[in-house]
Amino acid sequence: MNKKGFTLLECMIAIGIFAIISVVCLQMYIMEIKKVKIMNEKQIFLQLAQSKIEQLLIENKKIEEGEGEFESPFTDYRWEITLSDTTFNDTEEDIEITPFILKVHYNNETFSYYIPVAKEEGENEK
Repeated sequence: MNKKGFTLLECMIAIGIFAIISVVCLQMYIMEIKKVKIMNEKQIFLQLAQSKIEQLLIENKKIEEGEGEFESPFTDYRWEITLSDTTFNDTEEDIEITPFILKVHYNNETFSYYIPVAKEEGENEK
């Protein structure tokens, strides 16, 4: 008997193998899409934190605790500056360093960035 073509069983096995490979590839693709989304969000957090720090440096006034919103198109993002509980003393330069914590909030996510601020010993707190 001369056999031409595939049997039903061979076709079912080929379709099953193709389906398994497709599901695995689809899962990997979805995971990569999620990773890209997370990286984009982290990049936005970092850029907003850097822009707030640059704004504070340009204004050249004392950094104080506070909070607010970013300008358009990032009005959904909020910033918050809090004083850290930790203080570092540099005895050689006679400087006390108290880091501030800049937090950028969006929905339920928060990105924290530490800002070291130096003040000379004996400088009074305002």
